Amino acid sequence: EGGAEGRVLFGASLPHNAFVTVELAERVLSGGITDQRVDLTAGAHAGPHWMALAQVFVDGPNYGDETVKAELSLVHFDNHGGGVQVGVRDRIDGGEHELALVLAFWTEPGKARRRRSHFRD
Repeated sequence: EGGAEGRVLFGASLPHNAFVTVELAERVLSGGITDQRVDLTAGAHAGPHWMALAQVFVDGPNYGDETVKAELSLVHFDNHGGGVQVGVRDRIDGGEHELALVLAFWTEPGKARRRRSHFRD
């Protein structure tokens, strides 16, 4: 399978180390299948090592039903540019529940490249 996605991002910083973003995407997958997606995120930094996120994902496929999922998560950052995100995601559109655990690893790309080149030397 293959495809492409175009995405536009709008965001704003808010008082108290908070932010909001809206992402709009158009996807074209192999076989000519297309769909649209809207991602909404609200987040807040609680000190230098913690960030809380509340997200809503709306998928609008041209074939099939639209789905709406919500995610709540926390990200803990270390002192080296990395972080670990843990959260839960589920459908909130009245469809069958799709409860999922979210586990993600964050890094700053420049620091990751510097670490890789350091190990090659």
